[in-house]
Amino acid sequence: MISQEFSKSKLKFLQSLKLKKYRQKYQTFLVEGRKVILEILKDNNLKIKSLYAENRWIDTHQDILRNLDIHVCAVSAPELKKISSLNNADQVCAEVQMIDADQTPLSVDGWLLYLDGISDPGNLGTIIRAADWFGVKAVCFGAGCADLYNPKSLQATMGSFAHVPAVSISAFELHAKADGKVWYLAELEGKPVNSIVPPASGGIIAIGSESHGITNEVRAIPHIGITIPKRPGAAAESLNAALATAIILNQLTS
Repeated sequence: MISQEFSKSKLKFLQSLKLKKYRQKYQTFLVEGRKVILEILKDNNLKIKSLYAENRWIDTHQDILRNLDIHVCAVSAPELKKISSLNNADQVCAEVQMIDADQTPLSVDGWLLYLDGISDPGNLGTIIRAADWFGVKAVCFGAGCADLYNPKSLQATMGSFAHVPAVSISAFELHAKADGKVWYLAELEGKPVNSIVPPASGGIIAIGSESHGITNEVRAIPHIGITIPKRPGAAAESLNAALATAIILNQLTS
């Protein structure tokens, strides 16, 4: 159904979703960008509650929209700009329902990521993108992590947030739900990751922040410490979390 009525109250509601407390209150978030929204529409991994689009976008995508049971509201370019968090609004945005944490698969075979204090939205989004690339089953967020539904985080995922289930959960709760999975903690002192023979059933890879590393809460869980060997003579003291995650995933999921 396409509506031409866009009220001030709806504008106010959508603007409120720029703030984490309202995203949590309503369990919805905004997605922007033509490419990403088309991916969501085709994949059906996420539930779109409403679309807000300029008429030129609606006219171009009539074939897709007529087969979907989604409310579509036509908005002007100035109205879309008021909703958008982007410097240049991209013709369409969507109000999307958050994934229910209880429906996130945590005990299945395969690899899980546990992020421990990854507070930078760009870093977090890039990690989600790497998780998508390497086939991670779910990404779990511990205390101190940036909000996945922060606009900066979503943009950094380049659409991968729609393909990888994500859930906020404590390390102990994850350990209980994913009973039997081996934990691998990324740290400066550990076994070289290229010496690890990964189990066929996967495991849990914990990534801490570059500045603070893995917290004591996560270290209390039985684990194997792993590190990325540094070439002798290299001056860098550490790798950022996203780069380290990609290297570790490449090694353990191959």
